[in-house]
Amino acid sequence: MQNQQMNQDKPTTLQDALRQLDTTRTVQQVRELCAVVDAGFVADIPSVQFADADWTMWNDAILKKVQVLETPIRQNLCRDTVADLIQRELAESGWEILDQGQNTAVARRSFQTVVGKKEALVYLSKGDGFNFSLSGNYLSEGQNVLERGVLIPVESNEAEVKRLARDFSAQALAWIVDTYAMRLTQEKERLH
Repeated sequence: MQNQQMNQDKPTTLQDALRQLDTTRTVQQVRELCAVVDAGFVADIPSVQFADADWTMWNDAILKKVQVLETPIRQNLCRDTVADLIQRELAESGWEILDQGQNTAVARRSFQTVVGKKEALVYLSKGDGFNFSLSGNYLSEGQNVLERGVLIPVESNEAEVKRLARDFSAQALAWIVDTYAMRLTQEKERLH
């Protein structure tokens, strides 16, 4: 039906062709319209009246339309959704979830060490606009061992966000267990 309409309303000017290009919904429809325009130009009696500059604009418009049609539409997850997914994964790994309304941190976890109780915090920030940044804070010997964090691309799907949160949690726990105070704690427990 779309093809019949294009044949009935053969474009004769650039504006006609661009108007019809706007109505295409598939790459195949774009190809069909291009064939109609090309046929109108090379016919014995040309029906297409494009100036030289019109052809450049026409080709640019076609390329842009095909690019738009071929690009998958993907909704970026909002920060609240990402935070919720991360919190669920962290909770399954033993982290305490923090209320987003009152905290910038999304989760915390306490660790008993030979120097006393120490707390690790996990933060989610908007990052650079292309990625969310998931990082943490756990001080050991004056250094934050969780500052290395991970980047979560804004176009990530839910499964990717969950996987990155699980990976961060596992890596964070490994870094914390490897701190001097935690190694001393483990040594002390082993001796008793």
